[in-house]
Amino acid sequence: MHVTLTRQPRAAFQGLGGIGKTQTAVEYVYRYQSEYQHIFWVKAEPAEELLTGYSNIAQTLQLPGYDPTDRPAVVGLVNRWLEANEGWLLVIDNADDLRAVRQYLPLRGAGHLLLTTRAQALGDIAQSLEVTKMGVDEGALFLLRRSKVLSEDAGLTDASEADVGVARAIVAEMDGLPLALDQAGAYIEEQVLTLEEYQALFQAEKAELLRERGQLDPDHPSVTVTFKLAFDKVTQQNATVADLLRVCAFLAPDEIPEEIFSVGDGILGEALNAAAQSKVALLKAIAEAARFSLIRRNSQAKTLSIHRLVQAVLRAEMDEESQKQWASGAIEAIATVFPDPQELENWPQCDRLAAHAQAAAQLMTDYELASETATGLLNATGYYFKEQGRYEEAEPLLNQALEMSQQLLGQRHPQVAGSLNNLAALYESQGRYEEAEPLLTQALEMRQQLLGQSHPSVATSLNNLAGLYYGQGRYEEAEPLLTQALEMNQQLLGQSHPSVASSLNNLAALYESQGRYEEAEPLYQQALEMNQQLLGQSHPSVASSLNNLASLYYGQGRYEEAEPLLTQALEMNQQLLGQSHPSVASSLNNLASLYYGQGRYEEAEPLLTQALEMRQQLLGQRHPDVALSLNNLAGLYDAQGRYEEAEPLYTQALEMRQQLLGQHHPDS
Repeated sequence: MHVTLTRQPRAAFQGLGGIGKTQTAVEYVYRYQSEYQHIFWVKAEPAEELLTGYSNIAQTLQLPGYDPTDRPAVVGLVNRWLEANEGWLLVIDNADDLRAVRQYLPLRGAGHLLLTTRAQALGDIAQSLEVTKMGVDEGALFLLRRSKVLSEDAGLTDASEADVGVARAIVAEMDGLPLALDQAGAYIEEQVLTLEEYQALFQAEKAELLRERGQLDPDHPSVTVTFKLAFDKVTQQNATVADLLRVCAFLAPDEIPEEIFSVGDGILGEALNAAAQSKVALLKAIAEAARFSLIRRNSQAKTLSIHRLVQAVLRAEMDEESQKQWASGAIEAIATVFPDPQELENWPQCDRLAAHAQAAAQLMTDYELASETATGLLNATGYYFKEQGRYEEAEPLLNQALEMSQQLLGQRHPQVAGSLNNLAALYESQGRYEEAEPLLTQALEMRQQLLGQSHPSVATSLNNLAGLYYGQGRYEEAEPLLTQALEMNQQLLGQSHPSVASSLNNLAALYESQGRYEEAEPLYQQALEMNQQLLGQSHPSVASSLNNLASLYYGQGRYEEAEPLLTQALEMNQQLLGQSHPSVASSLNNLASLYYGQGRYEEAEPLLTQALEMRQQLLGQRHPDVALSLNNLAGLYDAQGRYEEAEPLYTQALEMRQQLLGQHHPDS
């Protein structure tokens, strides 16, 4: 701020209520007071305070013509002095209504003007400097000092590890808001609580504690009062702004896509529904909400953000029925804009909405909200996470979708079968075959009974169950299911369809595992050509087909044909799925295996190591693919005569496979 004021004589500390703008201004005055001959501090709200402040300045300066009864004249008198003199600093605190404050400002002068304001758009009034929330360690130290756990001159290292840990957790829950941390410290001190006791109280009674300012701190209202006053002020004349903020209270706090508010159909309230019909009206509502920093807008990303404690206060001000109504609207809105995750081109939008879909899942639990729309959102988000290799995030959503489907539709319904299938697919991806098999069997039987013996969903179930058998080395059980699924898909969907390509690919993989290369190769080639034609040259299914065909060539010693396919598949997966994904790990492993087969050990080792680390991170320490990576790396060490490094990896891989896949699996 000091640098800013030396370049631009008008500046402002800008930010959310309770973020510490006033205290930061006080600190500035304290540090640089010696550089000013006169320092004036006035409050902008209420307006009467501003007039009183100017009157006090005139009285202090003993300005000729000063008449305390003529307040408007006093403002002019003070401003003429400011314009004619230098070496002064005028601080106007809480200048939130800039349109009202502007008329009181001097037009020129050789002094400095410093505002504190919640307004985001300052125009030519002042140069803005945003006051941001405290970092975790900064906030922890502030809380420990404020609660008198530490003395004022102590550092974070002077506190116990346990106290620092709890303090950091409290800072995270309060999202680094200085007012909330100050309030918490005062409460801990006055009530003689431990940090752990306060944390437990805050988690159980958040709304109540946000109202408690403490008896020793009358200078600033509580978090609840601060945010409620701002909310009331900004929404008094604009119902659309009120609805916008209420919706934000039930979403994830960061990177809220603006398209959520454009769904219409009355889902998010009548006022916001009307604004949704006009981009201009919606942007105007956003700008109004941002005036007092209750939300922030990223104009490049077209997203909003809201502080977590603003959300908590807004929710707490609603009765239970209103909370449920707005929570339901938020779920409906997210489900409306969440696209089909099976289409690759939709993945960026899925990622944009994923955190809000997770927030919606929590709302379903908190408010006991269940609907087919909600189930669809859970399934879609869970599927997207599975495809991204984010298995830990996918599982609770898919479990929740299954339970909700059963609750709404009964134990036997096509949608229930779909939820069973989705959860089973996740378990299979994680190598949890024993958990996956009964779900796949149940889904297949349900679909056959409800949809008939010949239906695309039945073919999908046959494919999935066969895939599980294949993964377990149960080839004889897998083959008739794969053949049946392929014939059914061709009959129902035509000769050229992504599901047909998938069936061809799966059957070819089975033939390859059995050494039936001549039968496998034409199926792999047919699947690759079909995927490229239907899905484009760059798609995860195309990368999978390239990998599979290359694997076949490698198994036949056709290294020169395999290498360009493996390289192409690796680059495609990295581009489409990111640098860390199970499919990327498979591509690394496959390319490394080729190098190993050619004796190119130095090129193979870093790829095998990278694939192993990636799989351990993404899939856990115990997974069939982790065992494969361990075995492959051990084989490389073995071939190089590094027997002491190879043996423990061989042993670990063998034990893992026997435990996960059984004693009779081909890889065991």
